[in-house]
Amino acid sequence: IDLRNNPSFVEKEVVYDGDTIVKEIHTWLTKFSKTTGDRTMDLKQAIEGLIQTTGFNVVNERIPAGIWVVDKWTGGGLRRKQVGIALAPTGHGKTSLLTIFAHKIAAVEQKRVWFITNELSIEEVTERLMTRLSGKPLEDIIEDPIVGYKGLKKHWLTGLQDRLWLSEVNREVSTDDLEAEMATWANLRGYKPDVIVLDYMERMKPTMTGYDRTKEWQWLGAIAQDLVRMAKRHNLIIWSAAQTNREGLNATGGITASMAQASIRHLQECTAVIGIHQEEIPGRKDEVAMTFSSIKQRQSKRVVRTISLVADLAKMNISNEEVNMPGLREQIKAQKAAEALADTEEADRSGLTPREQQKKNKRGAWKNVESI
Repeated sequence: IDLRNNPSFVEKEVVYDGDTIVKEIHTWLTKFSKTTGDRTMDLKQAIEGLIQTTGFNVVNERIPAGIWVVDKWTGGGLRRKQVGIALAPTGHGKTSLLTIFAHKIAAVEQKRVWFITNELSIEEVTERLMTRLSGKPLEDIIEDPIVGYKGLKKHWLTGLQDRLWLSEVNREVSTDDLEAEMATWANLRGYKPDVIVLDYMERMKPTMTGYDRTKEWQWLGAIAQDLVRMAKRHNLIIWSAAQTNREGLNATGGITASMAQASIRHLQECTAVIGIHQEEIPGRKDEVAMTFSSIKQRQSKRVVRTISLVADLAKMNISNEEVNMPGLREQIKAQKAAEALADTEEADRSGLTPREQQKKNKRGAWKNVESI
């Protein structure tokens, strides 16, 4: 009766708009379907079910994310029905990392990936992916996308366009909304994604009502639970991102769980939590050190130490080159101490205070720049 009273639906029947009718019926049915995914069985059934699942499905397959340190800490990659979180301060590379994950899983691992952005526009995500594919700097792609178009044909020949889909969401969505959209894709293409990359979870909303947006510890925890349930229901991997609090901006020793926004409730739901933080590398103009921290690993041994890799985010690239950031920090600290001592000694000779001498040196430097 509900569908029959919908003029739009009746019109589609008249013009035989078949696939749209199928999608609308599916969306209507999901309003009444049981989505808890609860299962109960005895031990013998559980063991036999595990063996059958392992033997005939790819549930135990690990899918690498494409960054060696992340894959090392997750034991070779996450398995299906698992959720991973990248935890970072604002502006420290969450979107870049997730974009690299999406591209490498689709291009190298040959898996179907659905990239969902509820922060950037689909054009901005496309620019970043074009940078990955073409190797051209991001600012050049933004200025004129045609510079990154040459050479893309080889990627289309491998079928990359059929394995990597992009969606832009301009509202707070729940996993119910995502599942409805995924059903549309499944009806059109005949298959579901293997991996969902979601940028990022804090712009979502829980499926159940009654949660208060101002109580972030409950709000985020409920969203994380929904993502885990979605991953289990559809036998897929979900990689997403979450923000740290202000303490994370100055986390030179690596990101910790205590720096998570609101609380760690949403981190408790996930299989793996990777912290990321950017720092400058002295003497390198376009490159930064991206420091990775292993915050939580449910399926493998957690490593305490951090690892810093050289990254050129203008080209959306995180290399395998490891850099010793603790040593560089000590080097910078020693250099600043030496400069301060030199200012003090020069001030003693000139009769000025160290602060006055420092200002004088800066004025002299600017005069040299102006003369040049």
